[in-house]
Amino acid sequence: MSNYMYCEHCNNNTGTEVKKSYETFMVRGESINVSTEVRFCINCGEKVYDEILDNKSIDLAFNIYRETHNIVDSTEIKEIRNEYGLSQRGFAALMGWSPATIARYETGAIPSSNNNLNLINVRDNLDFVENLFNANKEHMPKIDKNKLALKLKELKQGRNSSAIVNLVETRIEDINATIFSGFKDFDYEIFKEMVIYLCSSINYVSKTKLNKLLFYSDFISFQKMILSMSGLAYEHNHYGPVPLNYTLLYESLKEDGVIDIIPFSNYEGEYIVPVNQDKFQYLSDQHIEILNSVIAKFKTFTAKDISDYSHEELAYSDTNQNEPISYEYALKLKSN
Repeated sequence: MSNYMYCEHCNNNTGTEVKKSYETFMVRGESINVSTEVRFCINCGEKVYDEILDNKSIDLAFNIYRETHNIVDSTEIKEIRNEYGLSQRGFAALMGWSPATIARYETGAIPSSNNNLNLINVRDNLDFVENLFNANKEHMPKIDKNKLALKLKELKQGRNSSAIVNLVETRIEDINATIFSGFKDFDYEIFKEMVIYLCSSINYVSKTKLNKLLFYSDFISFQKMILSMSGLAYEHNHYGPVPLNYTLLYESLKEDGVIDIIPFSNYEGEYIVPVNQDKFQYLSDQHIEILNSVIAKFKTFTAKDISDYSHEELAYSDTNQNEPISYEYALKLKSN
């Protein structure tokens, strides 16, 4: 049954229908093509304005632009601010921006290149946050300044790897040995060896690519053995499936002296580089076989290639942002 809406070409309320169509939007001077739903007039066949559908299409174009250019989205910005317990005003003062700028970013505006880079650093680099705090704390509201000072002290004290691993294990204890962890408790030693093996076999592995390599390794393991390799839980992220708390886990490996985290030349991302390649004590022969199959499949993929590839998985398309991904989707992988 068609919906009657106003058609400016017919100059009348007329029957309409929704069809899949390709639309092009300009975002920051760049043409973004999206496959989306568009409403059409049944009489003349022309497009009809539909605020809800049109806004969804625009949001989709902006999200594609964000993914392509590694831009921190509004949800992540709120999460960063909340992680440090700051008000919008306090976070703005920390960043050296106006409160209006933070408000715009948290409601969907796209940050400038420099501001996006600073947001990435605040998200991923505690030393960067501490330097910002020392430079701008006198401009922060007193309550925000005190909160951030305590938070930085807490985070610095918890930087040693055992504290980080304990924190991660505490956060995921409710999903240990469930379908969301592949029926296995998180095993830090196996996770560590997986990262070393993958990053020793492929040069210049970015965090984005490594997250996908781990996802496929764990899910193929579950597909073959009804048991994940590491016990990691995964969630839906703009760039594809990612391990829960992956930033903390990589920081733990760095503190253990297992890996180095090296920024890209443009500082818009980071590579994971193994420091040593010790004997693998915890990975089984079957684990190595699975890892080798993942390496063979994705070795030449760029971070964007493997991210786009993972977006085609039902594990991604059937879930929403930050939603845990069930290992049941391992049985429906397009890659094995």
